[in-house]
Amino acid sequence: MLKSHKKLAALLLSATLLMSSFAGCDKKTEEKVNSKEDSKQTQQTATSEVKTEEVKSDELIPGLSTAKDSSDLPDWTGKQLKLKVWYAHGSGGDARKTSAQDVFRAEVKRVTGIELDPEGSFDNSGQTGEQKLAMIIASKDFPDIVYNVPDISKVVRGDLLYDLTDLVEKYCPDIIKALPADKLPGLWDQPGINGGIEGKIYGLPMRVDPKWFNILDPEFAKENEIPFGDNTPFLWVREDILKKIYPQAKTVQEIEELYVQRGGKFTKEDLYDVPLNSREDVIQFFYEIKKLGIKEDGKDVEPLFLFSGGDNWPLMSVLTGGLYGWFPENNYFTYWDNITKKVEYMFKQPFFKEALHTWNKLVRDGIVPKECFIDNAAAFNQKRDTGMYATSYAWLAPDRAKLESAGKPVYRRVYFNFKGDTEGRFVQMTGAAGSGSHTYYIFKDSVKEEDVPQILTYFNYLWTEAGMKASVWGPRSAGLFTEDANGKRKYVDKDLEDCMAYGKANEKGLYYGIANFYNTSLISWPWIVRPDLNKFRADFMYDKEVKASDGFNKFNQYTGIVDPIKRVESLPCAIWNFPELEGVKKQTASRKTFEDAMLKVLAATSEEEFEKLYDEFIKIAETTCGMDDKLLEEINREYSENYNKEYMKNLLK
Repeated sequence: MLKSHKKLAALLLSATLLMSSFAGCDKKTEEKVNSKEDSKQTQQTATSEVKTEEVKSDELIPGLSTAKDSSDLPDWTGKQLKLKVWYAHGSGGDARKTSAQDVFRAEVKRVTGIELDPEGSFDNSGQTGEQKLAMIIASKDFPDIVYNVPDISKVVRGDLLYDLTDLVEKYCPDIIKALPADKLPGLWDQPGINGGIEGKIYGLPMRVDPKWFNILDPEFAKENEIPFGDNTPFLWVREDILKKIYPQAKTVQEIEELYVQRGGKFTKEDLYDVPLNSREDVIQFFYEIKKLGIKEDGKDVEPLFLFSGGDNWPLMSVLTGGLYGWFPENNYFTYWDNITKKVEYMFKQPFFKEALHTWNKLVRDGIVPKECFIDNAAAFNQKRDTGMYATSYAWLAPDRAKLESAGKPVYRRVYFNFKGDTEGRFVQMTGAAGSGSHTYYIFKDSVKEEDVPQILTYFNYLWTEAGMKASVWGPRSAGLFTEDANGKRKYVDKDLEDCMAYGKANEKGLYYGIANFYNTSLISWPWIVRPDLNKFRADFMYDKEVKASDGFNKFNQYTGIVDPIKRVESLPCAIWNFPELEGVKKQTASRKTFEDAMLKVLAATSEEEFEKLYDEFIKIAETTCGMDDKLLEEINREYSENYNKEYMKNLLK
């Protein structure tokens, strides 16, 4: 069993950062799920440990941990499994792209005997994860595996997931090797991994940010210019519109040409070429866009949207967080207040109300179209990817390939050249390595116990050298690359090289089912979520020329090199890190109610209605959603006395 190594991890993290700059259940299930047993009883009764023969991963697939290429591994001769996957993160509705010649998916099936079911797999279809979970429990129509299960403590108490505690070292040795508990603080201790039960493992982490190479291999991180986060706040802005307001602003082509001139680097001045020097500058920028009165096909090109068909996270955590300084490591539920020196509710703070009012005024002034509040994700994506919004934000980057193929202007990042936190109120924490929101779990009701080792071996394959290479290069047998005596690889197809090594938006990686990690959404459905913490990625492994096509991607991450965020060594106080608290369970179950109430405030039609809807929003948060003073006291106690005990000294300075 993995053991916690938080103290050692704390020392390693400190040392390395100094070296690097860088509702409806059936009665039986309901009784299980809503059990009031204490933690000790839960550990004894809610553990569905799998009893299997002592067969290790390398015995199921001989040579798995040592193979240098997936083609060197034997064909799977056991049972063939077709798994239904539930992608439970967010509200769903993302485009389901297909691959014409998916060499990676075929190789995964050849080696592990597992394929993902495109017809049976699904996302949240516009619902919250909690709503979807309730429907699944009520219908008893469980998927086989789930990515980012909601309300993990409820699912664990309901005895719905396999307990993997005694299996991961046996069947997932390469995951353990890649993610050592003694170097990655908090990874294996997260509720999303252990279900809120110390020492347990219910989930397997899949996506861990490459920034943690700064801890695992500082020299590799330095050589590849991997920042410990590149989270400088920004807007995506249509380049032709940007030029009309700020003539000195560089176009994407000019950015790429400058990258070549600079020898593959950017200066801080290069990045901050648009004078958005204050919160007021950003807001005024939207008004200036509106004054241009740009129309296309008889329709207004709108300056901004406030809703993208999901929840309020892109607007109120990311964009607003950039304006006020709580981005990236804080959110609108709970945050550590460096002035009061305790955990607070952000949504109840005067500055949060001020931010809601700022956005609402843009709606009432006609800067933001009211139609955005009723658009679903598909409608939003269509407008964004045809250039009908002058700006975007967060991860909602307009699709450059679609825009270029349609002959339309593309978008670039415009960075905020100011620190939104003028009071020193917010703390940017190092956080835990990885996240419980990027984790896979196995449902008991749909997966036979005898098949669990095979599924774990599938996940382990994705973390092996052979699997990670195959996810980027395809197997050697696919013939997509050449390799010299020193192991250096080069793509045969020039378009594929441009896509994979230089990030050109030509979707050639999608064609072959391999991921370039510049745009991880360009993988075929159902998504094989693969590790980001991959040294064999083409953008790391390639002997690259300084190419203009790589300049755009470097521009989008280089602030982490020239303008790194100052961080404090601490684990975050996000509300979902305390899933066993009754108030948090209530908050989780009513998330959509909270989001809908906030959205109504943003869409208010007058000052009077704004005040009324804001008061209703706070009341709903406190009563329906359980975020009252009692819960806040419990979170503060749990955070300081248990979850973040070893790091509190850093916050209380």
